[in-house]
Amino acid sequence: MAEPEEDYTEDYYHAYFGQSADYYLRKLEQYQNGRKFTFNLGAFFFSMLWMLYRKMFIPALVYLGLVIAQGMIIVSLTERSIITKETALYIDRGMTLVWGIVVGFLGNYLYLRQAETKVNRLKRTSLSPQERVDRLHQMGGTTYMPHILLALILLMSVLFNR
Repeated sequence: MAEPEEDYTEDYYHAYFGQSADYYLRKLEQYQNGRKFTFNLGAFFFSMLWMLYRKMFIPALVYLGLVIAQGMIIVSLTERSIITKETALYIDRGMTLVWGIVVGFLGNYLYLRQAETKVNRLKRTSLSPQERVDRLHQMGGTTYMPHILLALILLMSVLFNR
């Protein structure tokens, strides 16, 4: 009779979470025990930058789209004299706080769901446990690449718009 395959799930999550594995493994346990939404201070303060750092590219694009749409609505209301510029400023500042709170509470949830999806997808492959760990280590963790690209784009726009 064949022995049951050893469960490497925690190793997979550890590889995916990288240096912050202890924190996210605790959050994963809470998530799996029914506490889906926990607050993440980094996500609160840095929202889209935090998402990009955690390789959450689709949520970051959705967030960016929503913030741009919000800005367009505020500009439109101001141009039509429905609200004053001062009111628009207060709305914008208030919405910045609201977005921070929303992302602060959704951040861990979205990140854990992303990790869960990637881990479960790789568990269904024929890769060896070590190959899965290596792949998850590459897929997860953090990156500064989007931040560097954004900084270069901003720098180029400043240099060429003089």
